[in-house]
Amino acid sequence: MQFSVIATILAISAGVFAAPSAPCPEITDKSPTTFLSDNASCSTFYICDRSGPIKYECPKGLEFSKTNWVCVDPKDAACSL
Repeated sequence: MQFSVIATILAISAGVFAAPSAPCPEITDKSPTTFLSDNASCSTFYICDRSGPIKYECPKGLEFSKTNWVCVDPKDAACSL
């Protein structure tokens, strides 16, 4: 019981502090896909959708590259928080 309460609190607080680095632009039918980095995690990124940013996680051991818009080895990601 106590573990589930602690896990719930941690999950909620992680969601509160994680946020895209910028707001999603207005989406139109001709809009290119917009990727946003996370302001608290190098391995988290967002893809903008009509409903807003959708959160994604890179596979374990990889970080999101703002230059290439893909998950890469941390030495190639150039992430600095």
